[in-house]
Amino acid sequence: MKTKILSGILMAFLASVPQVLTAQWNMVRFDEYNNFNKAFTASPQTAFVGGTNMTGPGSFLLRTNDGGTTWDSINFSTSLATTNLYHMSFTDVNNGFIGGINNNNQILMSTTDNGSTWNTITPDPSSSLPIISISFINQLEGFASNESEIFKTTDGGVTWVANPSPLIVNTIAFTDMFTGFAGGTTGTLASVFKTTDGGQTWSNLIATTNAQSFVNAMKKLDVINSNVIYSSLEYSNKIFKTSNSGLTWDTISISPINTLQDFDFINATDGHALSSMGEIYGTTDGGLTWNFEYAVSGGVYGPSVFLSSLSFSGTTGYVCGTSGLIKKFTDGTTGMTNGNSILEQVTLFPNPTAKGNEISMSGMEGNYTIEIVNSVGQLVVKQDLYAEGSNSVHKIMPILSSGIYSVSLFNGHECEILKLVVY
Repeated sequence: MKTKILSGILMAFLASVPQVLTAQWNMVRFDEYNNFNKAFTASPQTAFVGGTNMTGPGSFLLRTNDGGTTWDSINFSTSLATTNLYHMSFTDVNNGFIGGINNNNQILMSTTDNGSTWNTITPDPSSSLPIISISFINQLEGFASNESEIFKTTDGGVTWVANPSPLIVNTIAFTDMFTGFAGGTTGTLASVFKTTDGGQTWSNLIATTNAQSFVNAMKKLDVINSNVIYSSLEYSNKIFKTSNSGLTWDTISISPINTLQDFDFINATDGHALSSMGEIYGTTDGGLTWNFEYAVSGGVYGPSVFLSSLSFSGTTGYVCGTSGLIKKFTDGTTGMTNGNSILEQVTLFPNPTAKGNEISMSGMEGNYTIEIVNSVGQLVVKQDLYAEGSNSVHKIMPILSSGIYSVSLFNGHECEILKLVVY
């Protein structure tokens, strides 16, 4: 029986060579030290990741403008060394906002130069309630909220108008300066409200409970347009979706996961979901079905590495977590190589191979990171290599278990995946 199974594996493998998988999550940073808890993708090349200081209170921000190849630390003023970051949002690669609390006082800041400098535009500096959600339409017009008030500005935060919130707010999202949505808790119910007059009045769209938790709250809103809205129920695997501006709602249960940590839809049908256990799933049919993409499991990056936040711009996304881990998703198709890749000459041998055998790779030149992932998404080998020339041969750590593996090869500019069969 074992011989038949292995023959089937080999036939499937040989029938698919050469094949490149270009839709995947690739590691772009892992410093084993920092804790990252917020990600925002402003464009496929520009992303920001927020973290908490390991040596004391406060937050910091990292930035990439080259698709994750390099990251630089953004330095705030000395007074912000104790700021705890709750939310950030960018309208483009240059204009963005971060909010939270600093020394027990509310704070909101803005940038117009890609995060290089920041200005304080706090709506209520005397308040002890942090800014927890931000939704700007453009550089000048937008909204920010604490748990009890929603603030509106039309001059980039020079002046603000405060309106009381109809619920305990977790999240807000506006499509323009009149139409917006707020999610959170009303009484004992998880709720979503809608305004059509810029936050002066609100109507309740949905109120529900979580049978698996004593906490009932909507955690996040993702407003695709004024009609299509997604909202996640805290401490559950459920997302609620409306396609008619809240008149009716469909309940989406992401059955592969237990608890949803974060999610992001790039349009009405395509989205990604992150579980509290570090699993990432994708959908292309509005949440009807979900496909496994990646999991940080089994302690492959250390004994306690967790993913916290993901964010997409188009089909490119970033996810961040503890121990300084950042991964990048690039979309594409599955098919034959087109002959344009600089990695097309890479060879992995012997392939297939017996478990425990040494594996070699040739055809590379320069610096590379190699990740080998098993069929359930666990990272089993990670290795950094430098090849002086394409004729160099490099040894890879042996695989100790039978199966089909994905070997990711990343040089900072492109990435390819090769299949490896271990019997």
